[in-house]
Amino acid sequence: MMAKAGATDHGMRIDPDLRSAVDSYLRQGFLVAQLSSTSARVVKPKRFNVLAAVLWLLFFGGGLFIYLIYYASSRDEVVDIRATPGGRIQVQRQGPTPGETALGVGVIIAIAIVAIALLAAVFSFF
Repeated sequence: MMAKAGATDHGMRIDPDLRSAVDSYLRQGFLVAQLSSTSARVVKPKRFNVLAAVLWLLFFGGGLFIYLIYYASSRDEVVDIRATPGGRIQVQRQGPTPGETALGVGVIIAIAIVAIALLAAVFSFF
């Protein structure tokens, strides 16, 4: 956790509002990637979900491959925070939006449905 608001980091005076904003992101699991007296970049790395990978493997066989593609194509969440001279905090988010996440999950579900249908069609001939 970062030091109290208004403290110095390596001789650099950090804007107290900026420090407060950064601390709130740290509590959400973000890491500080870059910090200056008036701006910061925090990053929340993507995480590999072992349970999801195992479930995809168990229920869909080759689904583990689908999950690995999804994981490889996902991005870290990045937030740029700036303290303006007027005392306001500006936040700009980069990374997966809720729409991107929903689209990724939708694609995975669609692929799984197609795979199950193909398997059912193949085994219905036997």
